[in-house]
Amino acid sequence: MTFKVKNMKKAVLIASILISTAIVSGGLGLQYIEKQKEEQAELVRQIELENAQNHLLEYYAKNCNSKATNFPYLAKTHLRCSQNPQIPYYENLKYEVTAFFAAKKSSESDLSGLRGITKATIMDLRNANISNVDFLSNLEEVSILILRNTSISSLDGLTALTQLNNLTAVNTKLENVNGLLKLKKAYSFDLRKNPLLDDVSGLQNMVYIEDDLFLDDREFRVKIPENSAFCLSDIQVRGPKSKNQYCEGEWE
Repeated sequence: MTFKVKNMKKAVLIASILISTAIVSGGLGLQYIEKQKEEQAELVRQIELENAQNHLLEYYAKNCNSKATNFPYLAKTHLRCSQNPQIPYYENLKYEVTAFFAAKKSSESDLSGLRGITKATIMDLRNANISNVDFLSNLEEVSILILRNTSISSLDGLTALTQLNNLTAVNTKLENVNGLLKLKKAYSFDLRKNPLLDDVSGLQNMVYIEDDLFLDDREFRVKIPENSAFCLSDIQVRGPKSKNQYCEGEWE
């Protein structure tokens, strides 16, 4: 009887050890499964991106006069089209692109598929037939954004943007730049030839622009707050003759 009890205690002890081991292993197993899921999701992301770019390359090659080329130093797709094709693969172009050049007469509906893009190196939309940039609502980072010669009235579609190096919004219908409120640093901004732009307060959180900020030489109706990071910084503004034209308060 004693023997049986001893064996029973031993069996319970062994069972406890096995259960503990199973629990620990199960935890590690769950971590492994989660890691596998993340790796698979990244793989799917890369495949979707590659497929979308291949589709775009094929479409441009068939329908555009200019070539769509993979530049070896860019790593991803570099696209340009001189016409205005209806490209059915925009909706598949997600996550990131190296360079995107819109066709001259592209409209918001033509470019709506760009909503999936979160990062880009170059986004060249000059001459596009657009009145807003809402289709870039998920764009978080872009090195160069060109909106020259468009009919955009605001930059509100850029509210997710936290990193922008170069912005060119020359000759537009901009009324304000409130879409830039989240930005603190940049390399260069060019906001000239915008006769309707009377509110520049959206620049108030900028603390550093490495090169210059270009504005029209005139008094702005809604100025940047006097005690804002922008007005207290050493940012060089080209165009206006006096800081009083764009910053509240009295400046020398």
